[in-house]
Amino acid sequence: SPQRAAALANATAEAYVELQKERKRAATQAATDLLRRRVDAMAGELRQAEGDVQRFRIANNLMSINGTTLAEQSAAQLSDQLAMARAQERAALGRLAAASGAPVATDTANTQYSLGSLRTQQATAMQDMSAAQSRYGPRHPNYLAAQQRLNEINAAIDAETQRARAAVGAERQQQLSDLRAQAAAASNNRRSLEGSAGANSAGLARNSRASTALAELERRAQALRATYETYLNRYQQTV
Repeated sequence: SPQRAAALANATAEAYVELQKERKRAATQAATDLLRRRVDAMAGELRQAEGDVQRFRIANNLMSINGTTLAEQSAAQLSDQLAMARAQERAALGRLAAASGAPVATDTANTQYSLGSLRTQQATAMQDMSAAQSRYGPRHPNYLAAQQRLNEINAAIDAETQRARAAVGAERQQQLSDLRAQAAAASNNRRSLEGSAGANSAGLARNSRASTALAELERRAQALRATYETYLNRYQQTV
């Protein structure tokens, strides 16, 4: 039958298209996984290479790109960096102290939509209860039902308020944790710079072999960074 033949042809075409799509998805996913592993591995290699460059500079008193910077210039640069690090540390500690002493807001929940809806229901229930009391008296089932409804709404308001306060408290703790981490990072940076400044030598020796070795390390780090950025761009495109 022509209809049956058309249905089979269409189904075959759809299955073929879906199969091709699935194969492309699988191939792209495999490429993404491979590139991700390569990017992660190269990031570690790049960090190691750049760390090797910095450690070699410090160990051989080659604190400039060409290895000819005077010790006084290096000391001045470290002094500026240390002053900035101390200022950043003071600012971070100040923010932490201010946040630690600030009162925790407890009325944030009152602005939420859920509480607004409950407040509306509460007002309606209070009106219903007042009307039932005026019309039937406090013993009538209508009044008792309205009172029960009001009690349920009040309990819901209390529960929502407590939940909102708990959420505010959790957010406050997270904020304090972030500020503590920032203050700790600033302190670590300041201590690191103090160590570098204390270890700065009085004179800067010129050593051709050290300069040659440093240039080789820098070329290797630059080559790794270029390759890493190429892989990273390709990974981002594939994702």
